[in-house]
Amino acid sequence: MRVVLAQQYPFETNKFPGGVHTAGYYLARGLQAMDDVDVRVVTVSGQAQQDMDRVDEGLRVRFLSEPKVRVIPNMTRNIKRVSQQLRELSPEIVNGNLAIYAVAGLRAGLPTVFTVHGVIHREAQVFTKPLDRIRYQLYMKYDREAITGVRHVIATSPYVVKEYQARTDAKFHVIDNCIDERFFSVTNREEPDRLLFGGVIYDRKNVLGLLEIARRLLETRPNLRLRVAGKVLDEAYYQQCLAFVNEHGLERNVDFLGQSTVEMMMEELSLATMLLLPSKQETAPLIISEALSAGKPVVASTAGGIENLVRDGETGCVADWRDNDRFVECIDRLLGDDALRARMGQAAREEAVRRFSKEAVAAQTVKVYEEALSNK
Repeated sequence: MRVVLAQQYPFETNKFPGGVHTAGYYLARGLQAMDDVDVRVVTVSGQAQQDMDRVDEGLRVRFLSEPKVRVIPNMTRNIKRVSQQLRELSPEIVNGNLAIYAVAGLRAGLPTVFTVHGVIHREAQVFTKPLDRIRYQLYMKYDREAITGVRHVIATSPYVVKEYQARTDAKFHVIDNCIDERFFSVTNREEPDRLLFGGVIYDRKNVLGLLEIARRLLETRPNLRLRVAGKVLDEAYYQQCLAFVNEHGLERNVDFLGQSTVEMMMEELSLATMLLLPSKQETAPLIISEALSAGKPVVASTAGGIENLVRDGETGCVADWRDNDRFVECIDRLLGDDALRARMGQAAREEAVRRFSKEAVAAQTVKVYEEALSNK
């Protein structure tokens, strides 16, 4: 079977800008390992200085350069360019991981499966800046074209099915994202009162809420350490976070680490007592899958599809993102109970091994391709 993954793909394979890049990278690796699958990747990258082909450990990747212009001309231009590349490659099936890539496959006239990583119409509600709203209006336009144009949708969470099933006649297939399986082997070297957040820094991730939670915990846990790992997506929001840290004297307790490599994140998880993610909106955040795989309990919001990943009271705790009291209570209880953390961590890893291996995810994905081709 000749497959093209039209998707986000990291230009530097030891640094992943976000969860969609990471999930796509490991899905490609899983498909590459299958005997009857010939897989290629087509991606658009702002880091590529020119269009180029590259072979990453046997995986053929075509990078299309993206000019330093704004979102609207880039999106429309990228769909045309990706569509042209897909026609030239002429695969049996295209898997579009994001709406613009799925639209490119459809416009190329090729059988296309759409993998939904984010519920765009919900994400749009979080943003208030005019430019963000304009950008998401365009995202939603292509999202509608993709979801109504394909016959098969891979949903990375049951939450996706709930949000989209009334909008399309397509068949849904719920398949988890896969991860780097080295996370299954992370050893526990936790340091007391050490907490970890992983994700890009902007309002949707509710980093300011996270800092307020840390401030309140410090009232009774003066040695608490919060490690914030992720690249800055919104500089103005990041400056608000720094101002909060300075205003409340948290400089000794909060570390902003910037974008992390996989190895750095494995090290951070090894040393952390738990992962925190109080986001306002999520679908299937990969950092949660990685933390569970590393045997760490997760304290997260109930936003979107998080409860499909975190079982409250079993592999972690969940709370409404606005409920700082509940977050403080859950974190404090876990920090004070070594046995509870250990039980949750063990349950988390056992579930993760069943769900997130690239072999299991790739096998399920190929079954979707086969079904799509059988009734195209």
